[in-house]
Amino acid sequence: MLTGVLFGLAPAWQLAALCSGAFVLALVSIAWGRRGGQRYFAPLLLLWLWTVPYWPWLPDRAPLLLVLAGPVRWVIAAAALTGAIGMWISSKGWRPTIPEAGGGVE
Repeated sequence: MLTGVLFGLAPAWQLAALCSGAFVLALVSIAWGRRGGQRYFAPLLLLWLWTVPYWPWLPDRAPLLLVLAGPVRWVIAAAALTGAIGMWISSKGWRPTIPEAGGGVE
């Protein structure tokens, strides 16, 4: 316990809980992906762009990428969620109806 306080480490039970939760989530994702659910997760791959500003060598070479650490990341998240929800809705067979131009008044 003393070494955790000295070095700022989290308790071992938190590490075990996070690892087991990630393992269960991975198993569920694999099982769902084999049933054809991977197309719902494909737009969520855009969220990997959130990690780009924290790569140790990339922001030094291309400082403009630090923009992704600011408010632009919420635009990326909105695009990813909109794409995932849109894929899910279209897989359920729902299609929006678009009214025809002209209105039907004669």
